[in-house]
Amino acid sequence: MTNSEVWDWIRFACDCNGCPEVAGRIKLVWSNRMTSSMGIASKKPFNDYYELKLSVKLFARASEEEKRQTIIHEACHIIDGIINRVKMSHGAGWAACMRRADCKPEVYHSVSNAGLNRRFVYTCACGQVYKLSSRMHNSINRGRYRVCRSCRGRLQYTGRNGYNV
Repeated sequence: MTNSEVWDWIRFACDCNGCPEVAGRIKLVWSNRMTSSMGIASKKPFNDYYELKLSVKLFARASEEEKRQTIIHEACHIIDGIINRVKMSHGAGWAACMRRADCKPEVYHSVSNAGLNRRFVYTCACGQVYKLSSRMHNSINRGRYRVCRSCRGRLQYTGRNGYNV
């Protein structure tokens, strides 16, 4: 899906909700890091624009319909936030925006993220095995530490990592 097609769906959602001017306040961003969510809408602090971030990796696996649904879903978060002056959520205002754009107000996608979530294997003195995310692993590398839930011993990196281990 091209950026032009993404913008067509953003404008469609705005037009269906009677606020075509909202599209001009949206910044589109593609993320290579997102692996569990297909899209995220957010208000940028101290700015007058909203960011609609889409996952490069999950979009590559999604059908055209799943892509359309995700773009409209995230655009409706922004529309609801602006029109109803509410914090972005999956509330009644967002659901109404989705219905006006001829979409079911569904929250979750069904695109597989198998093989995308990298895990780092840690163990402790009692033999418990923990599979930690990249974020947690990087935090430990910066000097923080984690302890075992069972023995309270400090977790040690095994040197093994992989995807969806």
